[in-house]
Amino acid sequence: GYSTIMNSRDFESVKESLRKEWFENNRLGSTKFIIDKNNFTTLQVRELMLLFTFENNRLEIAKYAYRKTVDKQSYHQVNDAFNFSSSREELMRFIRASK
Repeated sequence: GYSTIMNSRDFESVKESLRKEWFENNRLGSTKFIIDKNNFTTLQVRELMLLFTFENNRLEIAKYAYRKTVDKQSYHQVNDAFNFSSSREELMRFIRASK
């Protein structure tokens, strides 16, 4: 049982407030808090990842949001947000270990 997915208007509002977080570390904490309270589509997770400059933060969000994603079968689409194949490989290992 998933509760409802965040609607697009609320999601845009969340992204706008996250963009205002000056420090990426603060943005990471705020994003995790939002993930804890909601469910997301794969494409929404990808958009959240793109709010981060640093690859390690993108990977951390991808892992953190996986359990709250309603369409896990499409999760490979978040790979577009990575710059390095090592991040894609680490995420795939994480997903395999989560099953």
